Amino acid sequence: MEKKLNLRKVIATLCISTLVDLPFVMAEEKETLSEDERLSKNIERIGNGALNIWKTYNDNKVQILQMENNANLLAKLGPGCMQNGRPCHLTPAKYFPECTITNSLVNFPQNMCESPSMDPGQVGMMSSYKQVAQNWVNQFDHMLNLGQNSSIPVGLKCLEDKKLALGQQLKNTINSLTALQNQLKRDQQIFRENNKAILSDIEKNNSELFGGAQSNAEKTRNLSNYFSPNCQNVIGTQALQEGSTKGGLTGILQNMTPVNRDAGNFLQNKNAIEADIRRAVEKMNSKTREDGLISLSEAYPDQQSLEKEFKYPSVRDAISEKLKEFKATSARIATQLKEIQPGYSLPAMDKNFSIDTEEFISGAKDYFKKEYINECVTGKESGVALPLEKVLGALSQKSTGNGGTARDKYRAALKAIVESDTTIDDKLARIKGLESLYSDITITYQNNQAQRVTQTPYDLYMQTVAACEQKYTQNNMFATGSARSVSQQKKVDRAVNLIRDYKNLNDTFTAKLSAAITEKVLSCSGEAKKTGNKACTEAIKTDSPNFCIAHANECAGEIQACFIEADKQVKVREQKNQLLSKKYNENVAQVVARSNQLYQQQQTTVQALVGYLQQRFPGTQFELPKDMYLEAPSLAKGKFGVDLLGGGDQKFLEELPNKIDKFKEMLTSQTDSIIGDNGLFVDYINKQKQAMEEQKQKWAGLADKCDGVYKNSMAQINEMNQKAAEAEAKATAAAGQFCKKFGALKKNPLPNCSKSLSDLYENVGKAGAEAYVNDGALEVAGTLKDMCDEHQAEISEAKKAVKESKIAYVDLCTQVKLSDEEFIAALKNKMGLEIKIPEGKKLSEVISNPDDLSAGKPLTTAQKSFLSKLSKQITSDGAGKPICEATASGDEKGSVNARYADAEKSLESVINEAKLASSSNPIQDKLRRIGEESKKIECDATADNGRNFFKDLFSTPTSLQKLGVGSLSQ
Repeated sequence: MEKKLNLRKVIATLCISTLVDLPFVMAEEKETLSEDERLSKNIERIGNGALNIWKTYNDNKVQILQMENNANLLAKLGPGCMQNGRPCHLTPAKYFPECTITNSLVNFPQNMCESPSMDPGQVGMMSSYKQVAQNWVNQFDHMLNLGQNSSIPVGLKCLEDKKLALGQQLKNTINSLTALQNQLKRDQQIFRENNKAILSDIEKNNSELFGGAQSNAEKTRNLSNYFSPNCQNVIGTQALQEGSTKGGLTGILQNMTPVNRDAGNFLQNKNAIEADIRRAVEKMNSKTREDGLISLSEAYPDQQSLEKEFKYPSVRDAISEKLKEFKATSARIATQLKEIQPGYSLPAMDKNFSIDTEEFISGAKDYFKKEYINECVTGKESGVALPLEKVLGALSQKSTGNGGTARDKYRAALKAIVESDTTIDDKLARIKGLESLYSDITITYQNNQAQRVTQTPYDLYMQTVAACEQKYTQNNMFATGSARSVSQQKKVDRAVNLIRDYKNLNDTFTAKLSAAITEKVLSCSGEAKKTGNKACTEAIKTDSPNFCIAHANECAGEIQACFIEADKQVKVREQKNQLLSKKYNENVAQVVARSNQLYQQQQTTVQALVGYLQQRFPGTQFELPKDMYLEAPSLAKGKFGVDLLGGGDQKFLEELPNKIDKFKEMLTSQTDSIIGDNGLFVDYINKQKQAMEEQKQKWAGLADKCDGVYKNSMAQINEMNQKAAEAEAKATAAAGQFCKKFGALKKNPLPNCSKSLSDLYENVGKAGAEAYVNDGALEVAGTLKDMCDEHQAEISEAKKAVKESKIAYVDLCTQVKLSDEEFIAALKNKMGLEIKIPEGKKLSEVISNPDDLSAGKPLTTAQKSFLSKLSKQITSDGAGKPICEATASGDEKGSVNARYADAEKSLESVINEAKLASSSNPIQDKLRRIGEESKKIECDATADNGRNFFKDLFSTPTSLQKLGVGSLSQ
């Protein structure tokens, strides 16, 4: 039960033994002591008694305050403080509230134990704060201790345990993710093994379908084994060989597609094509019938004209070929005929050619014979008849003797007849007719027998006709040299045959041309169909020069059959790959689903950890990587040529393990931001540790500081008490002496400034006796002190002036030749005396009035005293002389010093008398008033000051409260 302490009772008890010694409870001293002595004794006893009581009081007060402060401070500032049932200075740790730590900022006392104090309350607080600070040091030591072994650790130990637990939890989570990665990789390997055969078959089929050989087996693969011999011929050896690496079966099928289309188009249009050909033939036959063969030559003079008329090259080639044959035959007949009958030209093969030629052939032999005879008779055929020029030149007329114009006219008429374009019979008749017009015209010539013969021209030509007829039938086959030849008659027979051949050529050309076109274009001229690379491909092209219906029809069938074979080969492999790809894609879907299922299981654990971390550490950026689930890749053909998930590339399976690596990195990195070396939580722990250590150091420093200041304060209090005892003794003695001296003022109404009275105030102040002296006595003593100080200042100033005058005499005027100006200059340097001699005067003449020498700056009292003394010396020693002469007057230096000493003594005496004896002196008047005032003051009233201390001490609690102890309790 708390016990209250009554300080008044304590102090009263302490004073019981002391009061008996106090002067106001003791019997009066014997009358042997004077009043002033009794007063001094009483004051001393009062001081000693009060000192003992106060010392005991201070010691107990410190202990009492320390006890109460300890209880209060420990309850409020100590680590065990409780408020409303909760610790005042403990708090749940941030991030882990289950960990208890001290507040980051404890209510640390400010400005405590800063300096020693004499106040018992302050000293008690120092000891209390030392105890509080030491308790906090112990508290922080416990909070910082990592070696705690309690079941519920606190402070750094708890935080470190949480950090280790969190790190282990993270490690376990990362290990789980690593195990998931390993499981996924095992599943991937199993997947690859299970699908290796599927992809191999797909790749083989794809290689056959699209080529692109990789292995040696693929490079040496022969696709011809997949096709029939006819189909091999249709595709071609080169295409089959190249198909292994370029295009494969699909490429072959694609290459055959346009050919197959052409084949189908041909078969579909075969009848129309054949009809077109027959129409072209009929068109040509019709044109020939209407206009003759000459119309063909005119209509188709070159290849371009044929291309315009006939769209099928094979038809054009057949026509062109027959036209070439026709032209060649015609040219041959014309050439041979010209050799036989140079003057004969074959007629044009117009529409009447055949009839006209047939009629000509019936009389052709006779015609050609007459033509020959005509040529022979007219001399064009050499070797039989005389040339016309010789005949004309050999004509003569006997009757005129070749005179006149008859022979010439005959010659002209004969020439005209022979050269005319008529038959030989006509020419002979006309020559015969000339004889009736021109008589006896003859011709003389030498025959083959060298006989000279004269005949009429008619007889000559008749004879020549007979010779020519003979030559016509004459055969010279056995002649030598150029004369060897068949008869002209034989040649004529040949010429007639050539004409007949020419007619037959005309008559049969149309039929032969039609037959040639039909045979070549429709029946392929009976030739066997060609085999080999692209033979059939070329055969079905209507624009091919070798196009023919029969071969095209056969090839079109073979092409379609081969296309069906190729299409079947492609579809078989495509169907296989469709089934294989479906199986593969199903397997991919299964492994993706299993991978995501495994990841989902692990993600739940990770999400729980992340949620835990985000809950514990608000504001942290824990973001799970997006798109973590493994997604089946898109369908793509890739190198396998069929729609496979990922194109058959299985690298996508590595995405999830790789993503998990990033997941682990995220967890490691983001968790490292919490519990890593620079992590959030580690930073928090370090800051808490730093804060605790700083707080610990602060409290430890406070404990040390308070302990030191407390000890220092107690030492000072003890020292103060000791010194106070000594001071009190001195003060009480000084107070008694003061009163004794003060009593002298009352006895002497005119006090002086003697040593005993002038230091009256200083003595009471130094000893501390003013506490026991009333204000009236102190005021009188203070006033007396001021008056005496003023008096002493006047004396000091006079002494200074005397000293300055000594300096002037001794140092300046030892040189008698010094002029007044030089003397003044010396005074300026030595004394700082600023004087100015009026113009036209000497210093000795005006020095008696110092104020006239002022240079504008007022002279001090000392300067005036010096000048006054100097003036007296000048007056007595020699007025009107320069200063140094007047003062020295030829004396030695020693006499000057002696004279100065006398002057100094005399001057001091004069000053003292002037200051104190004059009835009008202001100081004297004040001292007189002080003496009168002191009679009214009773110095023994100072004893009441001592008694009043005890009266106040034991009066009321309010007085005690003023002392700082009224409310203390234990």
